[in-house]
Amino acid sequence: MTNTTKRCPRCGETKDRKEGFGANGWCRVCHRDRARERYRNDPAHRERTKADHKERERKKRADPERNAVTLAKLREKRLTNPEWRDKTLAAVTARRRRFVGRDLAIQARKRAERDGRDCTITPELVQAMWEREAVCVYCGGGLVVGTKVHTHQSPTLDRKDQSKGYTPENTALACFRCNTLKRDATLEELESLVANLRRVVCADA
Repeated sequence: MTNTTKRCPRCGETKDRKEGFGANGWCRVCHRDRARERYRNDPAHRERTKADHKERERKKRADPERNAVTLAKLREKRLTNPEWRDKTLAAVTARRRRFVGRDLAIQARKRAERDGRDCTITPELVQAMWEREAVCVYCGGGLVVGTKVHTHQSPTLDRKDQSKGYTPENTALACFRCNTLKRDATLEELESLVANLRRVVCADA
């Protein structure tokens, strides 16, 4: 060893001091592995870590000045670094496709809490629905996820009976267009609408 290197007592490797060593002499890699091991094996420590992380993120999001600076930096980077922009968009798209069920279930739970309705569906259930058949239950069209904005083919969760909550029996995958057209209308209202629409359109023709 020299003045620029140091031997880690845990892994036994001699490394450059610039890589970083803790107070107990362990190298950065050993510290990271030890932290991951403790996180996996100590439930109490894991919950404390999660709570601390959520609190830090909450404080960050509550700081308007920090948010403005962060957004300005991201906008500038998007404009000046097309390679980073394309890479980030691809990563976001892949994440949306991977966690369709979780995202839809979370949104449904928020709406149910806001409207005072039951919500017994789980992210796993919705993900299974998506993986089984990613098509709209009403029009049979394929559902597309990963775009930056809502399109007619974006997946949504619809309550078949609007008087009930989000339960496994009352929830279906529907495209954004069909869900928007249906909204809270009853079957009788929709049938009346179609009949009157056909009469008006045929009369004009």
